Amino acid sequence: MTVKGIFFDMDGVVVDSDPLWNTIIRTVREEYALDMSCLERSDGYNLSTGEAIRLVLEDMGRYSDGLLEEILHRIDILYSLHRDMVSLMPGMAETLEMLHERGVHTALVSNSSCQQVDMVLDRLCLRKYFQTVVTADDVTCGKPDAEPYLRAIELTGLTAADAVAVEDSPTGIAAAVNAGLLCLVPVPADFKSCGTKVHDGICYLRRENLYGKLDNLTSKQMKKIINPWLGLEDQGYNCFGCAPSNKYGLKMEFYEDGDDVVSYWNPSDDYQGWLHTLHGGIQSTLMDEIAMWVIARKLQTSGMTTRMDIKFRKPVPTGPDVRIEIRSHIMEMKRNFAILHACVMHESTVCSEAEITYFCFPKEKAASDFYFNGCDVE
Repeated sequence: MTVKGIFFDMDGVVVDSDPLWNTIIRTVREEYALDMSCLERSDGYNLSTGEAIRLVLEDMGRYSDGLLEEILHRIDILYSLHRDMVSLMPGMAETLEMLHERGVHTALVSNSSCQQVDMVLDRLCLRKYFQTVVTADDVTCGKPDAEPYLRAIELTGLTAADAVAVEDSPTGIAAAVNAGLLCLVPVPADFKSCGTKVHDGICYLRRENLYGKLDNLTSKQMKKIINPWLGLEDQGYNCFGCAPSNKYGLKMEFYEDGDDVVSYWNPSDDYQGWLHTLHGGIQSTLMDEIAMWVIARKLQTSGMTTRMDIKFRKPVPTGPDVRIEIRSHIMEMKRNFAILHACVMHESTVCSEAEITYFCFPKEKAASDFYFNGCDVE
């Protein structure tokens, strides 16, 4: 998957604004005697500033247009006074520079006001990195509504399939996914899903891996993996998953995409279970097969599956015009055991996924018993 546009949220993704917002919230809470507990109950801190303050005032029974405007004006003043407290997130300078050099269209899509966004862009000299900017002032409905991202798609001239979003909040994630975008969610290393994992258009990954993921997504070409068993047909090579000469087989081909191995496959009606629906056994085989190729390419050995826990989430269609994507990567190593995640996706939606435990043979055994002598890329 090579994308043409990256749409970034601002606070918590591009910049660390927590110190600034903590100061602003503390000040306006004290000055206006605001009870902000409703924001904690409803994830309101991730709404636009105007929507969050409106929610607080309505919850307290104190709402008026005049008071709302007064508080928002005070917030803008405080934002300007304390803007030096905003800093770039670690690794973001290198990430933005890499995307800029590649000519990737980058957009900033924020629930903050235009004035606040402008101050950040100017304060940190970021304006050259964002060809498109969408703020809370540019839309009728902010996140979690899809409108901010739909507006960014319109302004950039791209399609949802051409771009990905980078978000860190439930409201932002919902907005991106509802707009049809794949959403990358950088998380701390101790997050419970800290391994790269795709689910329903959302890809969780460690924050320190964001640069590498965007590097891979915007690379001009993935590298095709060379089948190390080609030429061994006379010795019995006829794998159902990857042998190109097996007339009943899947004939899968594989590509290296950063930490992932990926395969694109057209499921014909010959592989259906229910009418025009890919058989669950074939989905299992696709994920089992790609896991083996992760071991071959990333660990340069062979082995066998010892456990495979599968979740079937959505039906996978079959037919001449259907194209699906199968991905896998190593989540964890435990001595000779690799724990992998694999998934089958259709139109960027995870339809089935598996956690696979793979026993890895010593390289000498892989060579002597499985004719494996290394796995390279073109």
